Amino acid sequence: MRLDAIILAALLLLPLACSSPTAPAPAAACNGDSCRGASDCPVGFVRDVATGSCADTLPKEDCPAGSAPFLGADGCTPVGWTACDAPFEKDPSGWGCRVAVPPSACPPGTRATLGSTSCVPIDDCTRPFPPPEATLFVDASFATTDAKHTRSIFTAVQRAKAGDVIAIHPGTYVEDVDVDRSDIQLVGKCARDVVIENPGDGRAGILVADGAKKVFIKGVTLRGHKGGVLVKGGAEATLEDSQILDSRWMGAYAAEKGSRLRVARTRIDGVVPDEATGKFGWGAAAQVGGRLELEDVSVEGATGTGVVIGGQGTTGTLNSVVVTRVHNDGFATLVAVVDHGNAEIDGALLDGGERVSFMVSGGTAAARRLIVRDTRAVDKVGRGVQVSKGGRLELTSSSIVSTAGDAQLLVLEPSSFVRATGLLIHNGAAAPGVHGFRVAGGASAELSSTAIVNASLAGLAVQDPATLVAAERLLVTGTRRIGTAGPAKRGIGIGVSFGGSLKLTGSAATNNVGVGILVSQADESGALARAEVRSTVVFRSLGDETGHFGRGLELSRGAVASVRDSVVAENNETSVVVGVGAEVTMERSLVRDTRRAAGDFGLGVAALEGGVLRLDECWLTGHPGAAIAVAAANASLTKSVVARSAVGVHVQGGAELISTDFVPAKAEGFACFVSNDTRFVDIQTRVGSGVMALPNLGEAVSRPAPKL
Repeated sequence: MRLDAIILAALLLLPLACSSPTAPAPAAACNGDSCRGASDCPVGFVRDVATGSCADTLPKEDCPAGSAPFLGADGCTPVGWTACDAPFEKDPSGWGCRVAVPPSACPPGTRATLGSTSCVPIDDCTRPFPPPEATLFVDASFATTDAKHTRSIFTAVQRAKAGDVIAIHPGTYVEDVDVDRSDIQLVGKCARDVVIENPGDGRAGILVADGAKKVFIKGVTLRGHKGGVLVKGGAEATLEDSQILDSRWMGAYAAEKGSRLRVARTRIDGVVPDEATGKFGWGAAAQVGGRLELEDVSVEGATGTGVVIGGQGTTGTLNSVVVTRVHNDGFATLVAVVDHGNAEIDGALLDGGERVSFMVSGGTAAARRLIVRDTRAVDKVGRGVQVSKGGRLELTSSSIVSTAGDAQLLVLEPSSFVRATGLLIHNGAAAPGVHGFRVAGGASAELSSTAIVNASLAGLAVQDPATLVAAERLLVTGTRRIGTAGPAKRGIGIGVSFGGSLKLTGSAATNNVGVGILVSQADESGALARAEVRSTVVFRSLGDETGHFGRGLELSRGAVASVRDSVVAENNETSVVVGVGAEVTMERSLVRDTRRAAGDFGLGVAALEGGVLRLDECWLTGHPGAAIAVAAANASLTKSVVARSAVGVHVQGGAELISTDFVPAKAEGFACFVSNDTRFVDIQTRVGSGVMALPNLGEAVSRPAPKL
């Protein structure tokens, strides 16, 4: 009997549903390309000859940590930060890389360095001294002085000429040192034994100015000055194997065009704001066109900001840098790149910031082998990384881990942009209320081989008109529920809302509690939330502790989406839900094996409450409820296969079931159109009857205004 004949008979009996009193005979298996509704299968699929559908080749078990079930791959594919070159090593969790540092503050004369749990000496106090190339000598204990021997470093500098090497013997020198000449060296015996102490004035410990070049400083401790080392006026200086302790205002500072300060193997600790103005308290900084280079440096205990690169033409590099224990009345930023500054980072640990650990605000930064760890929330604001005011950030082989607050990585405002390759965002501490990666306010992001793991609320949130995220080989997994049930709190893998747009290719959303991908809600201006999903896996959404939710795709309230060459598999309740105000097209995609963790629904796809759903050459298999359910909505099923399910098609809520050779291009009225080239194979009841319990659409997604 033809399907339309069955439908007609059922409609005469039931105004709200269509039924077949007995299951139809199984359809015959098809062979190869003669199968109706199954042309060549997409990449990552194989032909299921028994049904004529295409089947995925996803792993039977969950992928181990550090990998993802991408379509077309042979098994599980490494994702995120995967290559851990020294001093970084593989994290025991299997996700990303870690780096060893001392567990607590180092004693004076030592410092933290990447790759060591022990404090290392700042320099070697046993090396021969003075160096053989020394030409001038400073010793506070000299009984007599002459042209080459003085008790004052400042005096020696004033006597120096190009090429001179000033040897500074152990002692405490209470003075400030101004350097206005080029090509001189100040070499202390070692930082532990040579201390330059502030005499009580408001001047820098060492000021290099007036265009002086090739100034080299080594083996000293600068303590208590208003600025440990300050380079300005186009001067250039290098500080090595030294300490800057308890400075006021700034620790190390390069300012003005052409000025350059290089700091290596040095500890900067305990910088506090200027006592007269209460400003700054920055560990190291460059502004007004200066350049700062930090290499194997620890910046600790600043009361303000650890490192600042800010101002037009200002640049900075951070290589093998530790920034930690910064505090500032609840706004302790570890690194800030602001106001057109530009920074490059290769190998750094930013540990334990408050509110925002790494800020790119109106500046540009590129970071490789960066770990941002354990950001603390203040007033519910806690962000590992924040990019705003047109800032631009490139992250490669990096991790943002265990943030407590509202987002691990937040990108805000028009023109703000993040490009990430090999990024891991991991909420390993299970901190509450944390989006993994939130992009909003017209910002944009490009993601490749990135993993977002164990976030709360949403793994990736894309919000607001003109906001766009393009992602390839993205894994979002393990997003957890916060508080009571509801989509705003139920653990969204990827959420697109309030007019945001997402382009997702070759990616996976797996093992998220509430929903794998949620596209929902136009914004106040009417801008629709949009998603384009290609060759993507939405897999094993879990449901909450009561067995509810755990849906694969959910779309409603002003959403437009297209899904192609994708798999929605082994999700809970309903694999695909399309509701009021949503228009969704699925092509060449597989929806299979919906679970009933709490005994509810078990639907493959559901179009509800005015939603519009188009299924073209799709494969709906293995559903314990209906493969497709339509209630007060408009849906069509063309060139598809419906197989191995309890019910093939179910309609209610005023929807009409129509079998046809030609599905109308424009959706009108409440109806479910089934093309005559759609196959039903191994279905217990081809057309459902009565009134079926259907899932509710979730509550509206919340959009808290971010506090900057």
